[in-house]
Amino acid sequence: MMNDSCYENMADSVPAINTTDSERIPAFLTQRIVQQICYGMIFVLSMAGNAAMLAVLLHRGSRLLSRKDILLLNMIVAESAVAITSIPLDFTLLFLNDGWLFGPFMCHILWPMQTAPFGALVLTLTAMSIQRYKGIVHQMRSRNAGRKSSFATVIFIWLFSLIIVVPYGVFLRLEEGQCSETWGAIGSQVYTLGLFAFHYVIPLTIITFCYARIAIRIRHGQREGASIISGTHKARLKRSRRHVRAMRMVILFVVVFAVCMLPHQVVWLWITFGKEVNYSDNLLTFAYMFTFTSSFANPLVYFTQNPALKAKLKSLMLCRLTPDSRLRTGNSFFTTSDDASADSRV
Repeated sequence: MMNDSCYENMADSVPAINTTDSERIPAFLTQRIVQQICYGMIFVLSMAGNAAMLAVLLHRGSRLLSRKDILLLNMIVAESAVAITSIPLDFTLLFLNDGWLFGPFMCHILWPMQTAPFGALVLTLTAMSIQRYKGIVHQMRSRNAGRKSSFATVIFIWLFSLIIVVPYGVFLRLEEGQCSETWGAIGSQVYTLGLFAFHYVIPLTIITFCYARIAIRIRHGQREGASIISGTHKARLKRSRRHVRAMRMVILFVVVFAVCMLPHQVVWLWITFGKEVNYSDNLLTFAYMFTFTSSFANPLVYFTQNPALKAKLKSLMLCRLTPDSRLRTGNSFFTTSDDASADSRV
């Protein structure tokens, strides 16, 4: 995903298919077959899951997407881009094991285009957390934000994700059949730390802060609702419970991202800062595939946490969408099936 130097090391660390070592050939072929099957399964599940999310999200009749749905749509796009740009290329290089096959120009393009969607995905998850934080902790300020703010956020996310990979593309070179970084050890370390900060540490810090404040606010609201029994406080308590249900799905998105991305981040820090470190292709392949699993894990979370949306998908698949009010398409998919929170309207 990040560059081709790992494949160069992989090529050196595994036997060629035409080796005469009869004991190593079966194990090598078995390993490659298992890896290819895993890549294929991840790709199919990812595309199917995100296609299902997209179908449910866009089946809204004449109603517009809410500002929360716009970010969810961007998450779907980013996950699909990850699957499309990363898995087929990694699968091809792993299968052929014959160096870089796409010429010098694509050497500057393909690896950065793999990295950019990951940045867009994590920034989208961060934006979703900030949006939820504003909607609960700063409700009045959040109501002033409309769909234009979400569109502006999406534009910023993709511009930043593309800008941050420009140096990476500039310092990639095709040398001796391998597409590798050429900015030296210090440059590689600085850039790796930068990606680690912008793609992992800073976003997770912001997300943790947002949800910690949200949890405090909701708990405070629940205490007020328990101590004062009035119509206003009952409504506030009901809204807090609704926020908890809606928030649970977003938190699971973040947990999936944090867990799935961790092996990839750790491996690249180890490779970049380890002195003459020796690593196996199995470790690299595992880290990549573990990262890719987030592309189908998120759709799984999306449907398992909202039975109404799962029922709606089933209806779409059976071509008999029902007019059940619980499945009405006007609600934001950040809300639960039984109620649409006030801050989901634009």
